[in-house]
Amino acid sequence: MDQLHRRFAGDQLAFLPDAYAKGPMGRTEVQTEAAIEKELLREKALVEDPELPISVYNYSALPERLKKQGTAVSLYRVIDRAKEVGSHQ
Repeated sequence: MDQLHRRFAGDQLAFLPDAYAKGPMGRTEVQTEAAIEKELLREKALVEDPELPISVYNYSALPERLKKQGTAVSLYRVIDRAKEVGSHQ
């Protein structure tokens, strides 16, 4: 697993180890959640950048982008996760 502390803030990291330690999520699910969150934060940075003409999130692109990285995830999971991390309009 990559070094998660390099990609996420401290409060964002708290969820993943707890879920893994308590058992509801296995390593694969934790990695998938981390990949989703990374892409959502990337998308959020684009939307919030005043230099760019982007004003809406493109959730439909995230499952395809993640698929290219080897992670299969549904659009509904991406949207649910976006609500959890505050990257939702």
